[in-house]
Amino acid sequence: MAYTITVANRALYLIQTGAVNLETDDIKVILMADGFVFDRDDHHVYADVSDDELESENGYEQFTMAITTPLPVETDASDQSIFTCDDVEWTADGGSLVADGAIFIDDTVADDPILFHVDFGGTVTATDTFTFTIQNIEIDYEQGS
Repeated sequence: MAYTITVANRALYLIQTGAVNLETDDIKVILMADGFVFDRDDHHVYADVSDDELESENGYEQFTMAITTPLPVETDASDQSIFTCDDVEWTADGGSLVADGAIFIDDTVADDPILFHVDFGGTVTATDTFTFTIQNIEIDYEQGS
């Protein structure tokens, strides 16, 4: 299943001003309940979406998963900046994990700003004992004209 990644407008501003450092800040990942629709203009901080985060159950704990090995890379040949990190995963325990998206949040900056939303392109389910994985995470920031 292909992901669609949307960068939050507030995140672009915070990255531009230096308030967010993708390489050193504590970035958390939350799973969003089935039916959640991300709005890059209105969803600015964790409080804006926390009611739609999966409940802490079945192997999922709210607002605890941190990314590892963040790596922003400049690619002059394609006029892009690409951000990658290690895969993120939860193991379903005692029931299924069901989500249709994830949100990456900067937990270092006040108010926990949303950085970007990953739309799974449909509902994804990990049944009991199976692993729910977000892999090959790569965010492209392209130079506009």
